[in-house]
Amino acid sequence: MAAPQRPSRRRVPRQLPSRRPSVPTWEAVPPINTPAVDPKSTEPVKVPNPAKQVPEGAASMHPVMVLHQMKPGLLYNTNQTTRDNKPFFTVTADIDGKEFSGKGTNVKKAKFFLANTAILGLYGVESTFEISA
Repeated sequence: MAAPQRPSRRRVPRQLPSRRPSVPTWEAVPPINTPAVDPKSTEPVKVPNPAKQVPEGAASMHPVMVLHQMKPGLLYNTNQTTRDNKPFFTVTADIDGKEFSGKGTNVKKAKFFLANTAILGLYGVESTFEISA
């Protein structure tokens, strides 16, 4: 009589639950130039009312802050190129039918220069704010 077969003792690794937070897929992330909109909602995006006049001390404020107070909901177009093997950014915006652009080594600096020229051209405010290096 043959001995009964014993089940294999080979260990199978357990599947542990992942501790990483769920990461959205790239399709779920809206593009930079579009405002965040709930896909289920049909309501337009609510944009705050613009300031009626240029704020006091606007020359010493960050130019992007002044521009956002005067023109809330502004959409920027960002373009990345390479110069000397380093990224270089150009940010453009159409404000009241005028095209403004800023260039810099990162998007923050390019936006700063765009806002600087925009508030000078639109409101006559020459910014004294200096960007850190």
